[in-house]
Amino acid sequence: MAVSRTEEELDILFGKLNMSKGSELVDLLRSCDMENHCKVIYDILSHSLNNVTRIKISLFGGNNDKSTYSYLERLCDGLNHCNNKVNWLCLNSLYLNSVHIEQISKVLTQENCKVKELFLTGIDVYSTTDHRDGLVSLFKALIHPMSKVETCMLPRLELYKPIVVVPPCNNIKTWGKLKRMMLPRYEINSHSQWFMKFLFKLNLTHLDINFNPFGIPCYTQYADTIKALCDGLKKPNCCLKYLSLDRLNFTPEVKSLLRKEVVCFHSLKTLCFGSSNSEEHTYLSMLWKTSRGLLALRSANEIKRIANGCAVSKLPQDLIRMLSSMLV
Repeated sequence: MAVSRTEEELDILFGKLNMSKGSELVDLLRSCDMENHCKVIYDILSHSLNNVTRIKISLFGGNNDKSTYSYLERLCDGLNHCNNKVNWLCLNSLYLNSVHIEQISKVLTQENCKVKELFLTGIDVYSTTDHRDGLVSLFKALIHPMSKVETCMLPRLELYKPIVVVPPCNNIKTWGKLKRMMLPRYEINSHSQWFMKFLFKLNLTHLDINFNPFGIPCYTQYADTIKALCDGLKKPNCCLKYLSLDRLNFTPEVKSLLRKEVVCFHSLKTLCFGSSNSEEHTYLSMLWKTSRGLLALRSANEIKRIANGCAVSKLPQDLIRMLSSMLV
């Protein structure tokens, strides 16, 4: 069967990247020829027969602002082409400043951009002057009505200053499609409490936080951040269904707070603590699961019977107090 000229062209374009024609462009731009590579990526994404749905770009030591801007510009042009089909995008180990993040953010709100899963990994982003405007642009893009992004992994965040994000409108139902947020190596500092409150305004259903194990936060700031998390989970309109808190530092304040509040996390379907202290997170999981089971009970007498059984069995006082509070 004869191969059409356009198919031959597409084969040649993939060949320039040393790849076979397919639906993925993974681990690109490891060479120094970044600009030409991105031109090829644009040619592929704009090709009428292109079927690429996944792109992962990795670059190490790419701290040249001009070249970074150039290849991101070509990539964004490709993502905004009418023939583009990319719905999964990962930018790994890239040096990104505010201008670069604004580039990515802008294309996310374009009609032809189809990215549903966005992963910014191996990147350090700080809310200093160098990054703050970019972060504002990124969050505005994620809640923009034209954005298709449902899942987003943010880079390492150190919020030295708050960022102000003005929503596109007051109608929360039109705030894009973002439902799942992942925060690897999350730094606790004086602005973390504010950021936690901001996350709950996004109506997420899935939140995955991996606290930075090398950070040395003030215990008060840590407790304030967890309190903001608990306050968000206790709200009647909370949409969160899945919560993962990995590498959580169980300070005395955090332990006390979670033991008291975990029974009020009624919206959650899944709660996990990853690789955190196993003894404490097992205990918290027991409290939470028990409270969920009791919510299904309609009889106050049944709850009272279980509470009396707990007292006789000398089960933890936290559990007995929880059962007693449900009878009030």
